[in-house]
Amino acid sequence: MKYTGAQWQEPSPVIIPDGILDLVDGDHLTASALVRRGIHSVEIARGYLNPNDYSPASPSDLPDFDQAIDRIIQAIQKRERIGIWGDFDVDGQTATAVLVGCLRSLGCDVAYRVPIRAVESHGIQLPHLQSFLKQGISLLITCDTGITAHESIDYAQKNGVDVILTDHHTLPEQLPPAFAVINSQRLPEHHPSRTLSGVGAAYLVCREVASRMGNLPAVEDLLDLVALGMVADLAALKMDARYLVQLGLRQCNRSLRPAFQAIFDRAEISPVEITEEQFGFILAPRLNAVGRLGDANPLIEFLLTPHKTLAEVTAARLEGMNAQRKLLTDQVFGAAQSQVEQHPDLLQNPILILSHPQWSAGVLGIVASRLVELYQRPVILLQSPAGQPARGSARSIEGVHITAALSEVQSLLLGFGGHPMAAGLSLPEENLPAFQRTMIKIVERMKQEQNLTLELNLDAQIPWADLALPLAESFKRLAPFGPGNPAPVLYSKNLSVASYTRLGKTGEHLLVVVEDENGLAHRVIYWQGGGMPMPEGQFDLAYTIRTSSYRGEPELQIEWVATRTIETDTIIVTPPSTMEVEDYRHLDAFAWLKGDPAIDQSAIWQEGTGGSPKIGTNRMEIGPSSTLVILTPPAGPEELASVVASVHPLRVILLYSQVALDHPELFLQTLSGLVQFTLRQKNGKTSLLALAAATAQREISILRGLQWLEASGYIRFNLLNFGEIEIFPGGVPSTRLIADLERQVRLLLAETNAYREYYRRAPVHQLLG
Repeated sequence: MKYTGAQWQEPSPVIIPDGILDLVDGDHLTASALVRRGIHSVEIARGYLNPNDYSPASPSDLPDFDQAIDRIIQAIQKRERIGIWGDFDVDGQTATAVLVGCLRSLGCDVAYRVPIRAVESHGIQLPHLQSFLKQGISLLITCDTGITAHESIDYAQKNGVDVILTDHHTLPEQLPPAFAVINSQRLPEHHPSRTLSGVGAAYLVCREVASRMGNLPAVEDLLDLVALGMVADLAALKMDARYLVQLGLRQCNRSLRPAFQAIFDRAEISPVEITEEQFGFILAPRLNAVGRLGDANPLIEFLLTPHKTLAEVTAARLEGMNAQRKLLTDQVFGAAQSQVEQHPDLLQNPILILSHPQWSAGVLGIVASRLVELYQRPVILLQSPAGQPARGSARSIEGVHITAALSEVQSLLLGFGGHPMAAGLSLPEENLPAFQRTMIKIVERMKQEQNLTLELNLDAQIPWADLALPLAESFKRLAPFGPGNPAPVLYSKNLSVASYTRLGKTGEHLLVVVEDENGLAHRVIYWQGGGMPMPEGQFDLAYTIRTSSYRGEPELQIEWVATRTIETDTIIVTPPSTMEVEDYRHLDAFAWLKGDPAIDQSAIWQEGTGGSPKIGTNRMEIGPSSTLVILTPPAGPEELASVVASVHPLRVILLYSQVALDHPELFLQTLSGLVQFTLRQKNGKTSLLALAAATAQREISILRGLQWLEASGYIRFNLLNFGEIEIFPGGVPSTRLIADLERQVRLLLAETNAYREYYRRAPVHQLLG
């Protein structure tokens, strides 16, 4: 969540019980964070920190639970065929796999079905259910779905098929006529199991069945799938949900499931320790890509297979679909931002509702989440092909129950369902205008009733110089982090931005070098900060910290949360700049250099030399000097500012030397040669910065070029922390992506070429301020 404009809630002093301090080895910051999370007793703290000391609630607290267990055991003993109806997101995939894996281990005859999103959308559509039941199914168990499927469940029950729902979505006014409804939302609001997702509800059922049949290990081996599903579905990590995720992560770090290992291997990632971060940012997106864009049914066997070779085959498919998902996400995100830019009055509304006939429905939820982060309001995105119903996804903010809001306009909808923070919906095309008007009024009313104020709760103020790895190691005891259990937020004062670099295959992230008043610098990752302005002057920075492993070595990772402008009544007088600028851009650059005998003492910035003589250094090698000679026209204003900051000169000499690598074919050919050199001479290890310096380009152009080489089947590459890259020979061509990527490379190089032309003609004061 971006906290732009949030009210910073300074940490108030807390009283730490002695016993809690002892549990965290006397670390006051970690102990204070525990107390601020409402943990005041030693017993609760012990269970929070160690799942071995936690006692989960009885699953029998769930309404209908015991009768559901009796019915499943009866079906197993009578050798009935049990059908599992799942869902295509990761929560639904893992819930299906948990039920299938458990029932198979108990000797059950089990069939399963995961709806195909493009054909069936969410839920249990009656024609497809009728076909599924013809397989001789006498007991149907749903997972992560079914709570609003009245017609389909009524059909099954009337035709002699008992239905047991396991779900966690918002309850309708009337429950469907199932044999049993196991839904965590039926529990009291503060019950320990209330925040379990769909896979959590399915696991409770499986565990009880396995326990009563004397085969508990059959289900305990599935805890890693339970943890993955709950993290992927953003379940609030409180009490029982947190406990199950802790157990699942522990199991992963003892023995990694072949499916998980295959995904990590294919993504060229070797995690030293599996955390919720790997679940949320590596495993879940790849599994979700298949559910959103294709058929998720094969993923059930993939998740359950004990065979590494079989898992590797599916992992290769996942990687390709994930690349396609990323490209579609970027396209829809860009198109949505374009609509906002063309109609800025949309941001005057409390909810953002956008539609387009050609948007890919499979990525609308992902894009909606990114827009919520960016614009800090609920977002609904709809695919609206002419003459057909509009379908889409909604994402919300704390305090606006989006599914409840949709329930108030259900007369305009064909269907809807979801959670307080997320929902899916469909509606007739002609109802779109009325839907938009009414939803704006409903959300405005909800925000007024809740008196919503964006707040950022801070845990501690830390001097910038005191940030170190041991503090992050101590905070690890509070993990797993996520909704319901956020990572501690620290802040430091009187900082400034020294430089920043774009990260990610589309430049969507930033790596910002932040320093204090004494010049001590740390690198800070600003996730999804690519389109955000950098603060000017001094500011306070709120951030989280974690340990990160790069090439096997632990290091401190600082993650940007928010900034606060320093307010002062003091008038700051800035002395006039002493930097002198000499402009010789109109002369022959190399002839001028030969005529200045003192130039050898200068820092000469030269990149992408081509056939020109090599007399200077690139942006990675250049260092402090009293004189900076700019020989190569910069690729962009950020690159120019970064080099000037690195050299800190008193005198700047502007020259102009043509750069041939702005031509797309030559650029891609040169980049390919650099990649081959990296594979031969550097074991495939390089960085975005190194390749950008070698080609005189922006790092975003390098990323697109590498992506084009990957789509062409020449290489595979993995982007690591801080812009480091690992390149591997060969890959799987993706002809669908090549043309679009080449077009994007051409556009980026055209932008760079335009800036170089601007640099050649612009007044000095516009270039260097």
